[in-house]
Amino acid sequence: MAKKDQNKAPPPMEAEAARRPQDWTAAERLRAVADTLALDGEALGDYLRRKGIHLEQLEQWRRAAQAALEQPR
Repeated sequence: MAKKDQNKAPPPMEAEAARRPQDWTAAERLRAVADTLALDGEALGDYLRRKGIHLEQLEQWRRAAQAALEQPR
């Protein structure tokens, strides 16, 4: 598989594109974080546009996920 194919984002879900990112569930936010871990450049930009979110919002979700994982049990 070519490297270009590895960085392709999954197709958007229509319901997500119509909703504001702040209305997404925790599971949806985590999915966006996971979906974008291997994306960069144009592929990341395409994903963000399709989902209707800004890079800053995604970065906030990434930080929140990381902070939750660092919490002691």
